[in-house]
Amino acid sequence: SISNNRIDRIPANAFRGNKNLMSLDLRGNPIKVIDEGALQNHRKLRK
Repeated sequence: SISNNRIDRIPANAFRGNKNLMSLDLRGNPIKVIDEGALQNHRKLRK
């Protein structure tokens, strides 16, 4: 979990190489921008 941090942007390559990523908890972050493709190709990601 990377919840409750100061993450305000998710860059396009943030999760590159994490093909088995199934869950991502970003609650409590002041996210303003999610770059195009940041969560693309993560077919196992469900929540």
